[in-house]
Amino acid sequence: MDTVTNNYIDSLDRKSIPWNRMFTAYGTAEHYNELLSVLEETTDEVQWKKTFTRISDFEHQGTMFPPAPFVLVFLVRILKKHLQDGSPDGIAQKLIDQLTYYTDVCNDAEEMEHAQPLGHFGDLLDDENLLPEDCTEEELEQVFEDPDAVSDELFYSFYYYSKIVLSQVADILEHKDTPEHKDTPEVVFTPRGRFHTRKRRTEMKKVLIISSSPRKNSNSESLCKAFAEGAREAGKEAEIVTLRDKTINFCRGCFACQKTQKCVIEDDAVEICRKALTANVLVFASPIYYYEMSGQLKTMLDRLNPLYPSDYTFTDVYFLSSAAEDEDSVPERAVNGVEGWVECFEKAHLAGTVFMGGVTAAGEKPDHPALEEAREMGRKC
Repeated sequence: MDTVTNNYIDSLDRKSIPWNRMFTAYGTAEHYNELLSVLEETTDEVQWKKTFTRISDFEHQGTMFPPAPFVLVFLVRILKKHLQDGSPDGIAQKLIDQLTYYTDVCNDAEEMEHAQPLGHFGDLLDDENLLPEDCTEEELEQVFEDPDAVSDELFYSFYYYSKIVLSQVADILEHKDTPEHKDTPEVVFTPRGRFHTRKRRTEMKKVLIISSSPRKNSNSESLCKAFAEGAREAGKEAEIVTLRDKTINFCRGCFACQKTQKCVIEDDAVEICRKALTANVLVFASPIYYYEMSGQLKTMLDRLNPLYPSDYTFTDVYFLSSAAEDEDSVPERAVNGVEGWVECFEKAHLAGTVFMGGVTAAGEKPDHPALEEAREMGRKC
């Protein structure tokens, strides 16, 4: 790294970056400054992961967006801070995993035929490379539709300068087995191909929401409805499947489905599994019982085993939960259980979680902030 670039990276102040003039996979980066502030200050792993989910749309399925190199500057600083004591904590490990993945994405880009990058890191913030002030929805749409909205040089610079930033922690990331990057869209390495591919996928998304509460109009079910509302507002197809009126038997562990991709038990789980196969987004919802997911959801997850050998289409998985207690740590074990399921599917990742705490009676807090959080997550999924 040359001295000029190194000095520029060291001098970057997140408060001085025009985040509102940078577009992401799902909108603009207008809230990135406050989200990065939380990531820098919190030591609570649950809060950190939830906040990171909200800021992670600077990259999607191998496409880097304008905020990427700048966000990575601050994520690298956060990683260094957490490693000062010499032993990685949960936040540091999450960062190492993510930064290793982003390095892999940048390496993929470098191996493809590409344009030359802009001459200096700071050129990314030149006025002509940013969205207009007070950018409208129509102007934002044009970025995805207009083949000349982002030059090839600017587009490659998102990767080029991201890799330079990541090189600061290359020695740390080398100790991590680099995950194989499997979901980069196979298109020409230009914004014409990459952003158009991303836009088209967003418009066609099918969202399947599985509600496992045994109670009608329960709090976790209200989160499902809010998520579905947000998804539909964003033009996606969203369906809620409730398990309380379904017959879902236990998995027998016969593994016949690994050969036939169909369960031998003829009950309602078969149809739900068929819907999950063609969904782009899966959302699981559960009340928290004894600090865990409901038995209904665990049984359903087991019965989705036919998906494992299949050509499933889902990449993003979300988890919604509710409980009488309101501490952030309450859903941790349930989240871990869903993460365990997700980790078995190479193309998928846990894209976000929402927790509604402090609720007991069904629908007792119609203005609970978690409902708007779920609605917004539905819009962006």
